[in-house]
Amino acid sequence: MSDIVLNALVHLFALVASVNESRLTKKGKGIVNSYLSRFLNDDLTQEYLRLFENYYEFYQSEIKLDKKSNPKDSSSLVNFQTINVCRQVKNGLKREDRFIVLILLLEFVNEDAIITSWESEIIKEVASSFNISDSELSDLKEFVLTDSIDNINSDNLLIIDNQIREWSGTMSWFMKKQSKNTDHKKYLYKENLYGSIYFLYLPSIQEFIFKYSGSQNLFKDGHKVLTGRIYLLNSGSIIKGPNIKPIYSNEITRRFFIDQSHPNIIFSGKNIEFRFNNSNNGIKNFNFCEESGNIVGILGGSGVGKTTLLSLINGKLRPNSGQITINGYDNYRARFKLQGMIGYVPQDDLLIEELTIYQNLYYNARLCFADYTDDQIIESVEKIMSDLELSDISHLQVGDPLNKYISGGQRKRLNIGLELMREPYILILDEPTSGLSSSDSENIMQLLKAQTQKGRLIIATIHQPSSAIFKMMDKLWILDKGGYPIYSGNPVDAVEYFKKINAQVDAAESECITCGNIRTEQILEIIETKTLNEEGVPTRQRKIQPDKWFSFYKERIEPLIEIKKPPKEIPVSNFKIPSANRQFITFSIRNLLAKLANTQYLVINILEAPILALILGYITKYTRDDAFTFQDNINFPVFLFMSIVVAMFMGLTVSAEEIVR
Repeated sequence: MSDIVLNALVHLFALVASVNESRLTKKGKGIVNSYLSRFLNDDLTQEYLRLFENYYEFYQSEIKLDKKSNPKDSSSLVNFQTINVCRQVKNGLKREDRFIVLILLLEFVNEDAIITSWESEIIKEVASSFNISDSELSDLKEFVLTDSIDNINSDNLLIIDNQIREWSGTMSWFMKKQSKNTDHKKYLYKENLYGSIYFLYLPSIQEFIFKYSGSQNLFKDGHKVLTGRIYLLNSGSIIKGPNIKPIYSNEITRRFFIDQSHPNIIFSGKNIEFRFNNSNNGIKNFNFCEESGNIVGILGGSGVGKTTLLSLINGKLRPNSGQITINGYDNYRARFKLQGMIGYVPQDDLLIEELTIYQNLYYNARLCFADYTDDQIIESVEKIMSDLELSDISHLQVGDPLNKYISGGQRKRLNIGLELMREPYILILDEPTSGLSSSDSENIMQLLKAQTQKGRLIIATIHQPSSAIFKMMDKLWILDKGGYPIYSGNPVDAVEYFKKINAQVDAAESECITCGNIRTEQILEIIETKTLNEEGVPTRQRKIQPDKWFSFYKERIEPLIEIKKPPKEIPVSNFKIPSANRQFITFSIRNLLAKLANTQYLVINILEAPILALILGYITKYTRDDAFTFQDNINFPVFLFMSIVVAMFMGLTVSAEEIVR
């Protein structure tokens, strides 16, 4: 937690305590101390506790002075002090932090289960100063201050318990027909969960908070979940308990964010084998089953087959054995029927460097949508530029690595935009964050995460992901040398899985207890751990060979992979390739604009012919008696020969650039 948030909390805690003197009893100090100790070490807790006491004494003296001058009403001073505190801190608080301050303040005033009128007034003033809407404040007060959820907006509420409310087959039809329940809340079933977990979605910050009502020992990211306490659901968080399946954060977000109108896609592969020229290199016995709305990361060292796997699942390569299907249709054999279903973004740029961002997108759209009018194409281009935050620089030329006009992150977003424009249901990316800064990498992953909320399935190879990027992924595939799959599952669980096999002492800890970050590189470190010689020096021999990791995978991971029954229909795609004539016209116009934007190309082609003509004419000039007669020109055969040579030279210089490009 940041210093600004803590200062705001200490200010507001002291103000609440000053209007309710019982807050500064031994119990009241204990409440403040317990809150601070949740986020700070002992030394900092004592430091902020002293700060709290100083603020309390200041507000107490101010209120006493006001009571002497105005004994009938001191509420105006309290309101003024509340507004003053919020004004001082709110400019340094992001909107997410403002909600955290308000939630913790609500918890603080509710510690004694008594909410005074002054405390209610302070809460109202804080919410108003932080620009928190009345509807969200009402939901928060109901969620934090009471045990009831009846008055909370059901669209923002999810309940997890062990009550079966969903049935399959004919039973589902019968139960829905018999049921007259008008409850529109979202539910998630977890077997053996005693009590209920309530999740509240806060739309203005797109975050979740939750609380648990029950007596079971639950843990969030390794920390015990206390009954009735409010917790923030972070990206990648896992709630675990005895005899219950883990509750992953993406399970919660899917219930709120996935566009239900978007067709469901089941992308699966069974016993996939691929070998290069009968060698040992390739992919071995790989199984997967993914559905729309997830982002899958592929991790592994260099040369393990990540790009080969991408080529297999996008239909570019055909597996030697096994089958890859989309909603039951073979990805390779039915590739024409599945046209437009998959988008592929390679690691290298596919941009026309002389054209602007807008022109790259516009002519790409003209090659993808045969049935679109020009107005529809322009609308699609403007929408994708807005989604990718490229509208402000749409007029800039893309440029090349030597003449950069846009940043690396903007180039990568534009590359992704070329595929997103035709709205594929599955988007496959090869190293989308390679060569980018940490902030640009996170922006790219947030962009991809937003696409999953529209119902797309994202599959990407990731190189050295940061903790934040690691937690954004819903699923992780790990490959080892020789193309052996060695893990498939939740990314955070992967750390615990490999640490347990490696018999590490802290195997149950997947992230830092203090900061919550995951040291993602430790996965590959464990996989590639070397044996030590007698002198304690690492050798070239690995402690656990790839085939051994694969045997662990076959034993512990593969049986958990559930092949889901796919829908029978193939979703309709708006992708339609234009006729050959329209493609020729579009390519010609795009090529002409690229040539006109290339100043060097224009100068060379405009000046080359007249300069060579002057040189050739001067060299082959012939006169007799200071007079020129054509029939007496003995240099004419030479002129014809050199003209042919010059014409060939001009053709080669023009085509050479095209060949190199």
